[in-house]
Amino acid sequence: MPKKFDITHPLLTEPGSSQRKRADDLLNKTVVKIDDHDLIDRLHFVYRFSKQVNFREYIVDAENADYTVESDWQQFFERSTPFILAQIAYFDTGGLQSRFEKLLCDYEKQNSPENLGRLFEFCFGDAIMPLFTWYAAFQSEEKLLFETAGAPAENEPQELVFKQKLADIIQSTLSKDLIEFIHIYNKARTHACLGPINFFPFVNQQIWGIQPTDLFGITPSPDPAEWAKQLGKILSKFQQIIEQLRLLAPAFVKQALVPVQQVYRERHQPHLGLLFSFLELFEYVQNDLNRLTTEHLEFFFKRALRIKAKAAKADQAHLVFEMAKHLEQYLVTKDKAFKDGKDLAGKDVIFHLDDEIVLDKAKVESLRTLFLHFQDGKVGKYKRIPLPPAGPGNTVEYTCCPPDITDLPEFTFNSYIHGVHMAAVANSADGAGAEFPE
Repeated sequence: MPKKFDITHPLLTEPGSSQRKRADDLLNKTVVKIDDHDLIDRLHFVYRFSKQVNFREYIVDAENADYTVESDWQQFFERSTPFILAQIAYFDTGGLQSRFEKLLCDYEKQNSPENLGRLFEFCFGDAIMPLFTWYAAFQSEEKLLFETAGAPAENEPQELVFKQKLADIIQSTLSKDLIEFIHIYNKARTHACLGPINFFPFVNQQIWGIQPTDLFGITPSPDPAEWAKQLGKILSKFQQIIEQLRLLAPAFVKQALVPVQQVYRERHQPHLGLLFSFLELFEYVQNDLNRLTTEHLEFFFKRALRIKAKAAKADQAHLVFEMAKHLEQYLVTKDKAFKDGKDLAGKDVIFHLDDEIVLDKAKVESLRTLFLHFQDGKVGKYKRIPLPPAGPGNTVEYTCCPPDITDLPEFTFNSYIHGVHMAAVANSADGAGAEFPE
């Protein structure tokens, strides 16, 4: 008995791709943009560029002593929520691990107090302090918001929603890791005479949940190599949290620039209001600039190659009607209009009926199929069929050809019905009513 193989048809698992999916992206006018920077990119550029704009400030102190202080414009933006979100979005989380591994490699080569101190300074300054600074900036912005509004509004602004997400993550995930870092540092400081790190601001920032007594704890592990491993684990957790915030920040930038509530739209300082207005207006120039790609393609296809566009072809749709219970028949006239949502331009999509139709309550009770299997034509040859002799009970005396013809002729036919196949229940798996597999 031949063995049955369960072979799945390839089109069921690999449907392939249509011509639209195989189109070259370079021919898409929206892919290649002359200026593809978004709002986050421009905010980050302004923040970095402001570091290069220096000024001198003339100051007279309480004792009437005058002196000049050199500074830059970055201080004008470092407490602004949109710029903080831009910094978070551009934070190099991937570089944290690579730089830590380099410092760890230096410490493993030479177990000196200087190399151990660099590990602690890097973890504290590059992974822990950014979260502290960001939350402190959000707190300052929140205070300014409420001072501008006079009282907390009914709906919390989006930038404060991000601040609350940051607070929840710190409280639920990073509080224990920071305490562990402090205890390891205290042990290493007494062992290797490391420089001081001020952890008291974290006590004042209550979301970390650190008590003053936590600042004097010491890890029980006396092995410096074990300290380095624990620092790597702590850094990895901070890196994961910063990566989550980095991916989350861009969604809040637009609302930080233009809050939903009118009362919060007046909170921007004058210099920030001018800058944000410029960035909003610049988007119109950017859109005009990026349209040059479309104009270039249209010039190339229409003017250079002289390719003519195909005539517009109306869309088609199949409609299914269902009669109301109180109607027996209903006439739907020709050119009857049917609305189908809106197109990309925001205009209504209208379909019209090609022919009139009379609707009734007739329904399809069952689906059946009938298949006639035709066989291709062949060349055949007559055969002599011997018949029983005539006698009682057998009166047939006919042969297919006269007995005196020895060379029987050939005959041909085009096709014939080889088999008839029928499915009593066409909409089933086996044609007899079985359910289709899931």
